[in-house]
Amino acid sequence: LCGYLPSKEEIQKQMTQFVGIERCHEGLQQMKNWLKPFIKSASTIHYEDHIDIVERKNMLLVASLITEASLSRTESRGGHFRTDYPKRDDHKWMGCYLRLSKENGLTTGRDRNQTKIISTSL
Repeated sequence: LCGYLPSKEEIQKQMTQFVGIERCHEGLQQMKNWLKPFIKSASTIHYEDHIDIVERKNMLLVASLITEASLSRTESRGGHFRTDYPKRDDHKWMGCYLRLSKENGLTTGRDRNQTKIISTSL
């Protein structure tokens, strides 16, 4: 039903290599390209899918989200260290947020006064 999906170990190996503690644009782009052939299949869960398949699909989707977010963040902050952007950029990044709700899905925004995590309303 799902075609070829990499093993959990292969997904973990790729994430560690390209999206680990130290990241750079080149490695993140390599990871994005590696994930691309699997995303369409990973985006659909079938009733007949074995739990191992569901877990691998979820791992691929989470890996894709982390990779995309890491590519877009052009600074280093906390556990997110970009070797090509080694410094924090408070002016650009402080106050950015993601909000997830049933009504609007995932939205982003900027609020310089926003200092806490916004909860979901699912």
